[in-house]
Amino acid sequence: MATVQEYFNEFDGMIFVQKDGPNTIPEPMACATIDGVDQPQGDVTRRFCRTADGGIKTAKTSQGTQSSTTLDVTLWKMKRRDPFQRAMERRCMIPIYVAHGLCTGRQDNILSWDEYEIYQDPYVTSKAKSNLARGQREEGDTAEMVGLTYSMSADPTVHELYKLVTTTTTVSATVAEAEPLRDITTCTVPRCPLTGCGAPQEPCDEIHIIADSPGGTYMALGYESTDNAAAFAVWGIHAAMPFAAAEDMASIVCFMMDDTTERLLVACGTTAGAGLRVSYSDDGGATWAADVVVSAGADYAVHGGALFALDYRHIWLCTEFADVYFSNDGGLTWTDQNAPAPAADEQLFYIHFIDAQFGWAVGGFRTTPTGYLIQTTDGGEHWAMATSEPQVELGTCVAVLDAQNVWIGMDDGTLWYTQDWGTTWTQRTLPSTLTNMADVQFIDHYVGALCGWKAGTGNGVATVMRTIDGGYTWEEYNLATEFDAGPEYMGVNALLLCDVNEIHAVTEDIGTSSLVWTLKPAGWS
Repeated sequence: MATVQEYFNEFDGMIFVQKDGPNTIPEPMACATIDGVDQPQGDVTRRFCRTADGGIKTAKTSQGTQSSTTLDVTLWKMKRRDPFQRAMERRCMIPIYVAHGLCTGRQDNILSWDEYEIYQDPYVTSKAKSNLARGQREEGDTAEMVGLTYSMSADPTVHELYKLVTTTTTVSATVAEAEPLRDITTCTVPRCPLTGCGAPQEPCDEIHIIADSPGGTYMALGYESTDNAAAFAVWGIHAAMPFAAAEDMASIVCFMMDDTTERLLVACGTTAGAGLRVSYSDDGGATWAADVVVSAGADYAVHGGALFALDYRHIWLCTEFADVYFSNDGGLTWTDQNAPAPAADEQLFYIHFIDAQFGWAVGGFRTTPTGYLIQTTDGGEHWAMATSEPQVELGTCVAVLDAQNVWIGMDDGTLWYTQDWGTTWTQRTLPSTLTNMADVQFIDHYVGALCGWKAGTGNGVATVMRTIDGGYTWEEYNLATEFDAGPEYMGVNALLLCDVNEIHAVTEDIGTSSLVWTLKPAGWS
């Protein structure tokens, strides 16, 4: 009887390399073999105490630090320089991808495969050669291929990625939430069992989302999931929500205030005479502190990316007036960081930092498109206009990878990157043309995701894309049902990149309700 193939053998794999690093073309190595992979995870040490009956018990278990991943790449000597020889001569790293698949399309296309392993930043540590030359021969001898073996040392973290499968969750209180979902965040601190620190937790077990107000006397609602987006419940009683009736919540972040206290911080998304405001909860959204007035003007947060928090001492907020504010006390007090003066009507949509020093904020004017892009290298003590702009267009989202590499999504759905902190820009072609792009996030220089919407046969198609090779190629995922009406904001308004195999995104009204869209591998646990 025929069986469904579930396992890979060595002939089911293909090796790809990026000669010039992440975000460059992945080139197939059809005659190369990888073997001898070793991923040291750190030695485990156990300390023991004597028990009353003369036995022993484990008193303390600890694991040491991971070590570099090592592997060997073997291939035959060619008439031209191979990529590993080039990397060795330049003393540069060369990313390596191992792809596996049972029913692949074109095998030279990295996106045709089912599973991927990413060996990050590997360097050649030694090179061995075999069968290099032979002058002595005997009758019946067969020539052997000249063999090359490159020993490599890579980053300890080896990503293993799989194709993603779509599920959606309808959000409701007493009725389905028909208002646009604006932002999403997680408070989960991953935790192993039997650590003495509480129940085990996976990344994104606890998720919080926020929605617009329906207007009138109705409050904007927030929701919590404690089961990895399988179901959502409203934070508390409707009257206890942040802000006043008819006021939206635009942006939310979560961070730890101490060992046990998680703080939710939300920014108001409606202009009002009460000023620019935030509010916070230290009990999972059940109760909320009185509004914190950031500034007295009729300012507000425009987009889900308006708040960004590294931790409770490093929080930034960008606004409709194109101002940037900073808090170092969990959102209780705020300082204006005096961003450069914008042109008329320009706003800031999104702010992101890679650490306490290097950050960008992006925005502009939507109606007659202009861009307003600013950057800082000292945590916002000084902000400066970007050296150049990708194009004359509103910037809607930004991901800072390091002190040189930055990605920006634009209101026209295009994606751009710089490798020199904004001096020059290059557009990255996506598998589909997006109408808007709402969010872009990267875990590292290799894995990232973005969201937005594109034209369909009706009111538009919700779209999420993932890259596994630093942004050169992108997998595309779409919801089959289109929006009930043309998107009020950006269709899929924000995403949460939990790890390389888990993405959650929030949408506007699709099939009478706004949705939380989850993308994970089939059978993921």
